[in-house]
Amino acid sequence: MVTMIWIPLITALLVQLCWATVATAEIYVANLKCESLVDPSGIDVTRPRLSWVLTSPQRGQKQTAYQILVAGNVRSLQNDSGDLWDTGRVESDRSIHVAYAGKPLQSRMQCYWKVRVWDKDGQPSAWSEPAVWSMGLLRAEDWAGASWIGTKDRASTPSTEESAPVGGIGYLANLADKADEIKWVQVDLGDSGPIDRIKLYAPYHYDPAEGQRVAGFGFPIRFRIDVSDAAAFKTFTTVADHAKSDYPNPGREARSFDAGGARGRYVRITATKLYKRDKVNDRPFCFDLAEMEVYRGEKNLALDAPVTAKDSIESSGWGERHLTDGATDTGDVAPQAGHAGNRTRLPARYLRREFEVDKQVARATAYVCGLGQQRIRW
Repeated sequence: MVTMIWIPLITALLVQLCWATVATAEIYVANLKCESLVDPSGIDVTRPRLSWVLTSPQRGQKQTAYQILVAGNVRSLQNDSGDLWDTGRVESDRSIHVAYAGKPLQSRMQCYWKVRVWDKDGQPSAWSEPAVWSMGLLRAEDWAGASWIGTKDRASTPSTEESAPVGGIGYLANLADKADEIKWVQVDLGDSGPIDRIKLYAPYHYDPAEGQRVAGFGFPIRFRIDVSDAAAFKTFTTVADHAKSDYPNPGREARSFDAGGARGRYVRITATKLYKRDKVNDRPFCFDLAEMEVYRGEKNLALDAPVTAKDSIESSGWGERHLTDGATDTGDVAPQAGHAGNRTRLPARYLRREFEVDKQVARATAYVCGLGQQRIRW
C-alpha cells in the first residue's frame, strides 16, 4: 500500500518540477525595429536605436527586464550567442530606442538580433523572432572604387535634351541674423555691351520653418539690379529698383526685368531686405537665387559666366557657379542644353549597367548616391 501511494506522488512531483524548469512567462516580444524601421538596409548611424512591442493574454503584464543579442551571422544568433553585443539581463521596462552599445559597427555589416524580456513576476519570455539590419557606407573613403554614371557637367555631355546638364540648387548667401543685412551677387558677362532684360529664378526648396518645399524660397524681399563696366560698381546704372517696398514672392515663376539697353559688363543683384526662412534658427534670414539670366536679344549672355558675391555657401548643392549653370531648382524644371532661356520639363532619366554573374548569388547590395533620384530594379 505504501508503494502504491508514493509512486504516483513522486511522479507528480517530478512532472511539476520539469514543467517549472521549462515554463516561460506569458509575455511575447514582437515587431522588432531598428531606427523605427523593420529590417532596414543601409543604416548610417553607428549606434542605431532598437525597439520592440510586447503582447500578453494576461491583464496587467509588464516588462521588468530585457536582454538583447546582436550577432554578425544567423548561426551565432541561433546558438544564443551575441558576438557583437550581449546586454545580459538589464533591469528596465524600456522597449523603445535602446541604443546599440556593442562592438563598433563598420560599413556593410549585417547585424542579426533578437530580444527576450522578463515579466512582472520575474519570469523570462521566449526569444523573439530574429530581425536584421545592415550598415551603409559610413565614411567617404568607403566609396573607393565607385564612380558617377550620370552627367556631371556640360563640357563632358553631348548637347541633347536627354543629356541636359545637371546643376546645383543655386546661389545662397551666408545666413544672416537680421533682415536688413546687405547681400549682393554679380555676374561677369566678359565684355561690355547693351542688355535687354534680366531674368531671375527663385528656388523651390525645403524650408525648415514650413517642414516642406516652398516656392520662392530665399527670394529677396527688397532688392536692386544694377549694371556697370566696373567690377567694384563705383559707377553703375540701376535697371530695377525694388528697395523701397516689399516685392511679391515670385513662387515658381521666373521674373523678367527690362534693362532698356543699358550697357555694362557686370550685372549685380543687391538684396536690402532678406527672406526669413527658419523661425527657430538664430540666423534665420537668407538670400538665394536658383538662376540668373542676362539677355541681349534671344541670347543668354550669363550662361556659365563667372560669378562673385559678398559671401556664399559652397556646399550641399549651393555655390556661386550654380547661379549661371543653366539649371534651376524651381520644381523639376530644367533648361534645354545650350540655351538656359528655353526651359522645358525633362523626362525621367534611366541609367543602366549590365553585367553577368557566373555563380549563384547569395546576396547582392547596391550602394547608390543619387540625391533622392534613385530607383533600382533587379
